[in-house]
Amino acid sequence: MENLKNILYEIIKKKGLERLFLEHRAVKLWNKIVGKPIADKTDAVDCDDGVLKVFCPDPVWRNELVFLKKDIIKKINKYFGREIIKDIRFVAYRRRENG
Repeated sequence: MENLKNILYEIIKKKGLERLFLEHRAVKLWNKIVGKPIADKTDAVDCDDGVLKVFCPDPVWRNELVFLKKDIIKKINKYFGREIIKDIRFVAYRRRENG
Protein backbone atom coordinates (compact mmCIF):
# COMPACT_ATOMS: atom_id res chain seq x y z
CA MET A 1 0.00 0.00 0.00
CA GLU A 2 2.86 2.39 0.79
CA ASN A 3 4.26 1.75 -2.70
CA LEU A 4 0.94 2.77 -4.25
CA LYS A 5 0.91 5.99 -2.21
CA ASN A 6 4.41 6.83 -3.41
CA ILE A 7 3.50 6.12 -7.03
CA LEU A 8 0.37 8.28 -6.85
CA TYR A 9 2.26 11.10 -5.18
CA GLU A 10 4.94 10.99 -7.90
CA ILE A 11 2.22 11.23 -10.58
CA ILE A 12 0.69 14.21 -8.77
CA LYS A 13 4.11 15.91 -8.66
CA LYS A 14 4.82 15.23 -12.34
CA LYS A 15 1.46 16.70 -13.34
CA GLY A 16 2.22 19.89 -11.38
CA LEU A 17 -0.57 19.28 -8.89
CA GLU A 18 1.53 18.90 -5.75
CA ARG A 19 0.63 22.29 -4.23
CA LEU A 20 -3.08 21.77 -4.91
CA PHE A 21 -2.89 18.28 -3.38
CA LEU A 22 -1.10 19.53 -0.25
CA GLU A 23 -3.54 22.42 0.18
CA HIS A 24 -6.39 19.91 0.03
CA ARG A 25 -4.62 17.76 2.63
CA ALA A 26 -4.24 20.81 4.90
CA VAL A 27 -8.02 21.30 4.80
CA LYS A 28 -8.70 17.62 5.47
CA LEU A 29 -6.15 17.41 8.30
CA TRP A 30 -7.10 20.71 9.97
CA ASN A 31 -8.66 19.04 13.03
CA LYS A 32 -5.66 16.77 13.56
CA ILE A 33 -3.09 19.53 13.11
CA VAL A 34 -4.67 22.31 15.22
CA GLY A 35 -5.92 20.08 18.02
CA LYS A 36 -9.26 19.49 19.68
CA PRO A 37 -9.94 22.89 21.32
CA ILE A 38 -9.67 24.79 18.03
CA ALA A 39 -11.06 21.96 15.90
CA ASP A 40 -14.21 21.82 18.05
CA LYS A 41 -14.94 25.47 17.24
CA THR A 42 -13.87 25.71 13.59
CA ASP A 43 -14.18 24.12 10.17
CA ALA A 44 -11.50 24.42 7.50
CA VAL A 45 -13.41 24.51 4.23
CA ASP A 46 -11.10 25.56 1.40
CA CYS A 47 -7.59 26.53 0.43
CA ASP A 48 -6.68 28.54 -2.63
CA ASP A 49 -3.15 29.64 -3.52
CA GLY A 50 -1.93 29.14 0.04
CA VAL A 51 -4.83 30.97 1.71
CA LEU A 52 -6.80 28.68 4.01
CA LYS A 53 -10.45 29.57 4.63
CA VAL A 54 -11.73 28.60 8.07
CA PHE A 55 -15.26 29.04 9.38
CA CYS A 56 -15.65 29.90 13.06
CA PRO A 57 -18.83 30.30 15.13
CA ASP A 58 -18.77 33.96 16.10
CA PRO A 59 -16.76 37.18 15.93
CA VAL A 60 -15.30 36.68 19.40
CA TRP A 61 -13.78 33.33 18.39
CA ARG A 62 -12.69 34.83 15.08
CA ASN A 63 -10.76 37.57 16.91
CA GLU A 64 -9.11 35.03 19.20
CA LEU A 65 -8.01 32.98 16.20
CA VAL A 66 -6.62 36.03 14.42
CA PHE A 67 -4.22 36.45 17.37
CA LEU A 68 -3.16 32.79 16.99
CA LYS A 69 -2.94 32.86 13.19
CA LYS A 70 0.86 33.03 12.86
CA ASP A 71 1.32 30.12 15.25
CA ILE A 72 -1.34 28.06 13.44
CA ILE A 73 0.30 28.72 10.07
CA LYS A 74 3.68 27.65 11.47
CA LYS A 75 2.15 24.50 12.92
CA ILE A 76 0.52 23.51 9.62
CA ASN A 77 3.64 24.19 7.59
CA LYS A 78 5.78 22.28 10.09
CA TYR A 79 3.42 19.31 9.78
CA PHE A 80 4.03 19.23 6.01
CA GLY A 81 7.71 20.14 6.25
CA ARG A 82 7.32 23.07 3.85
CA GLU A 83 5.31 26.23 3.31
CA ILE A 84 1.84 25.19 2.23
CA ILE A 85 -0.19 27.88 3.98
CA LYS A 86 0.68 31.57 3.59
CA ASP A 87 -2.38 33.02 5.29
CA ILE A 88 -5.62 32.03 6.98
CA ARG A 89 -8.91 33.82 6.46
CA PHE A 90 -11.25 33.30 9.39
CA VAL A 91 -14.91 33.75 8.50
CA ALA A 92 -17.55 34.03 11.21
CA TYR A 93 -20.70 31.96 10.75
CA ARG A 94 -23.38 30.32 12.82
CA ARG A 95 -23.01 26.56 13.26
CA ARG A 96 -25.94 24.30 12.64
CA GLU A 97 -27.24 22.52 15.69
CA ASN A 98 -27.19 18.72 15.45
CA GLY A 99 -30.51 16.98 15.43
